[in-house]
Formats: sequence, C-alpha cells, structure tokens
Amino acid sequence: PARRAPRRPLPPPPVEPPPSEAWPPVDEVRDFMQSGLKVSEDAQVVDFLRHRYQQHTDRLIDLLEHLDLARAIPDRTHPRWARIGGKRWREQGFRLMFPLVDASGQMRSLRVRRTTLELPKALPPVGHGCRGLVLACDRAAALLRGEAPEWWPEGRLHRLVIVEGETDWMSLLVRRKTDQDPALVALYSGAWLPDHSAALPNGCILTIRTDHDEAGHRYAEGVVRASRRRPDLSIFRGGEA
Repeated sequence: PARRAPRRPLPPPPVEPPPSEAWPPVDEVRDFMQSGLKVSEDAQVVDFLRHRYQQHTDRLIDLLEHLDLARAIPDRTHPRWARIGGKRWREQGFRLMFPLVDASGQMRSLRVRRTTLELPKALPPVGHGCRGLVLACDRAAALLRGEAPEWWPEGRLHRLVIVEGETDWMSLLVRRKTDQDPALVALYSGAWLPDHSAALPNGCILTIRTDHDEAGHRYAEGVVRASRRRPDLSIFRGGEA
C-alpha cells in the first residue's frame, strides 16, 4: 500500500513588529498635528459634529480646542502615510484628526475621521495600525504618564471609562462637568496592552463601555487580559456608551 507522506510542520506565526516600528515617524506625526486647524475653523467638520451632537456641539468644540484633543486637517502637503490612492486625506473626506498616545501617555500617531458618509469612517495612517495606541483625554493621558494632579482628594480612587471609537469618546467628553469626572479612553483593535494597565495608579477603577457586538466584546476581553497582573484594579462592564 502507498505510504502517506509525512506531515510538514506548520510554519511559525509571522513576527509582529514592536509598536514603535508599526507607527509612522513621530516627528512627522507631531508636525502634521501641529499644523492642523482649530476644529471650529473647518465648516465641514463643524457640520459633521453638529449633525451628530446637535445642541451639544458648541460645548464639544470648546472642549476639543481648549484641551487640544482634536484638530481639523490642514490644506497643505500631506505626508506619504496621509494619502489614499494617491490622494490626500483631506481630498477623500477625512478632515478631523485625533492624537493617539502610547502606554506612557506620549503622542505617537493619529487617527482621522471622515465627515462624509463613505466608508471607511475612520483610519489610522496608511500602512500603519493602532496597536498599542489609544485616544485619551487630557486626564487619561496624564494618568498614563504618572502625573496624577496634586489637588486630587486623598483617598479618592481614579476612574477611567473605556469606550470603542472616537464618536462614543466624544459623546462622553461633552458630558464632563467637573475635573473629577472619569478620565476617558477610546479603544481600537489591539490598542490596550499590559503596559497600559501597568501604568495606571493603584486602585484605579476601569469601566468598559464598548459596544455589545463581537468587536466590542473582543476589545473588552483584551482589557481584562491585559490587566491580569494588576489585581488592585477594579474592572466593570458598563454597557454601551
């Protein structure tokens, strides 16, 4: 009888580059972000936000500008990673950009949002991903940097709300009433790593409010897995944002 050929061993999984190599050059990112316009200076961005946030738009724009959490994409030469099909982001309807920070709270990349109805709605720099990067409000970035405010009440635990994507993140940002309201983070695929959990203050309370779908559950499970070495963190699943 014919002999069965021996099975070949499975090839090893592809080696994933470390986050620092998966992001665009940080000097180019910072230069492009610094050249951005105020959110209120781009009429299409304002119309996009007003359609979604209605009567809360003016307050949201004030917060985004005052805290420097978003800018409108300028009408200037785009870096090579800010083009799609040879056209600039701006020409493709991507006009709003958000800074993404790493586990040390430092800006490393961007995420852009379309103000039109075409898909995809949002993108990282072309050829790069969001692994190890999150969209963080000013307080969340400070917590990752280990810069808890000096005026924080003694014995009061820091709270962090984690949502999925920049639109839910803005929905909670506009509800902020005091400096002691929860810090806000938006997740993307592969964004939250053990280094993020390790950087948080002792006893921090995390509330995960990702969507109730496959992607949302996957993001939530990723946060839980990344926090296994931090038994002092309290983690709750808080439902949709």
